[in-house]
Amino acid sequence: MRPERDTTMFSESCRILKKRMLAEGIYSLWLDTTKIARAVSPGQFVNLRLPNLFDPFLRRPFSVADTDGSSLRIIFRVRGRLTSLLSRCSEGDFLSLLGPLGKTLPEIRNQEVALIGGGVGIAPLLFLGKDLVKNNRVSFFLGAKTGSELILQDEFLRLKGEGVFFATENGEIGEKGKVLDLFFRYLETRKQRPSLLFASGPIPMYQDLIRLSAFRIPCYAFLEQRMGCGTGLCLACVVRKKGGGYFHICQDGPVLDLNLIEL
Repeated sequence: MRPERDTTMFSESCRILKKRMLAEGIYSLWLDTTKIARAVSPGQFVNLRLPNLFDPFLRRPFSVADTDGSSLRIIFRVRGRLTSLLSRCSEGDFLSLLGPLGKTLPEIRNQEVALIGGGVGIAPLLFLGKDLVKNNRVSFFLGAKTGSELILQDEFLRLKGEGVFFATENGEIGEKGKVLDLFFRYLETRKQRPSLLFASGPIPMYQDLIRLSAFRIPCYAFLEQRMGCGTGLCLACVVRKKGGGYFHICQDGPVLDLNLIEL
């Protein structure tokens, strides 16, 4: 599977249509952005900044969690200056968006697909999952530290996939433990294993997924990195290739084959 580069992007001033706090420090924003919402595909992202604000000066990348063709949704955890400011915005405020950015994924049909999400990394899997369930058999494995941090449960349950499985480290929802432990137990009990896997979460989760090489399942990960531009000019968002060289997440990703990178 080779992601495909789409160079069409737009710069839009986008009004916040709906703001919701999903959990402590985790927010969902629906943004009125007709051009980007129509053009964006699962796996792509947008670069965002607050208008008339130059601290921070650079835009920040955000995964797209959903779109309805006339607006798109981003979900974020407050963990820096921009996200702190973003959490204080109100419905009706405007944001500056650049996108869609990154490679589009090729069409996937008639596959047994597993999607694994950890923490706020669950968000982009909703957009991807909505697309994949149309022509594939898709199972979802979602985990968080606590039940309150396990976001988007109802949205995933409505997707009509093969199954939605939850894990929380404190045992509040689903199985107790980490989501990868849940997934590996699932693999051991299945005669027909997934033919393709997408994961979105923290780097330690991706490092543990290297164990999947024993199951010979292709695994693709949503990677995050600080970016200066999002268009490949600054060459800042790099991840090392196995065998030498680098991938640039904004151009080669953000979804990359875990077997081709060093973490």
